[in-house]
Amino acid sequence: MNHAFILQAHIEPELLKRIVSKIVAPNHFFFINIDKKVDIEPFKDVLDGIPNISFLNDEDRLSVNWGGFSQIACTLRLLKKTLSSPDNIEYVHSISGQDYPIKSNEEFDAFFNQYRGESFMMYDTPEEHDEWSKPKGKYEQRYMRYSFNDIHPTVGTKLVQKVVRLIERFHYLRKPIPNIYAGWSWFTWHRSVVEFVLKYLDKHPAYEKRFHNTSCCDELIFHTMLYPYLKELNIHPDEALRYIDWHPEASYKGTLPKILDERDYNKIINSNAMFCRKVDFKHSAALLDLLAIR
Repeated sequence: MNHAFILQAHIEPELLKRIVSKIVAPNHFFFINIDKKVDIEPFKDVLDGIPNISFLNDEDRLSVNWGGFSQIACTLRLLKKTLSSPDNIEYVHSISGQDYPIKSNEEFDAFFNQYRGESFMMYDTPEEHDEWSKPKGKYEQRYMRYSFNDIHPTVGTKLVQKVVRLIERFHYLRKPIPNIYAGWSWFTWHRSVVEFVLKYLDKHPAYEKRFHNTSCCDELIFHTMLYPYLKELNIHPDEALRYIDWHPEASYKGTLPKILDERDYNKIINSNAMFCRKVDFKHSAALLDLLAIR
């Protein structure tokens, strides 16, 4: 069974090398977007000689901005690359350059042989959905307002920035999206789900277009689309196979999700997860060393 790992990375080439090196195998293939805002060469240099790696070239790779539609566009571009691959990819795993593998390759492959044909993604809990889907709630804040996260980095003047943010704040002119659902943006999909998603968007271009100029809708677009088909497509909606800590102890003062360290090791290895998120060299070096020898 062949697996594809679609990766979006923009920092720490050596960390990307450690991630890929942990899961490299003859049946594991990597499709990588290095953010167009950064130099791709350091990433190519550190991964040189590692097999089964395909970078999006300069014509295809995208500049990805937090909260922008560019995150969705990048995921779709990488998904299309997996389906066009001659390697008969059966599973696609969406990860970033800060998601570290937890299991050995033998454990990883054995799991998907056991659950072959099943897919995994995390939906918000029923309680979260009920609260956040209320009028003017969290979901509407994301898709009803106009957001221009993808142009902020290139905006030239403070005046233009103020105008853009004014439009974002007050242009509440869109029609609601019915039956909205949301969850984590990172997923593990069987090929059947990938094919379904791409065919759906091809047949319903207005659906994809509706998420342009929204905020953080990489956590809505696929969940809303797939919700009516969870059973048909054998999707587990409450298991993303990722260990992520969204609710750290009060003493934690960093960004969310929590940047993991060695104190999280036991919780990580005792979870059902295949990857842990989020790691970096500054905070997670000891944790990475522990996980590397598993």
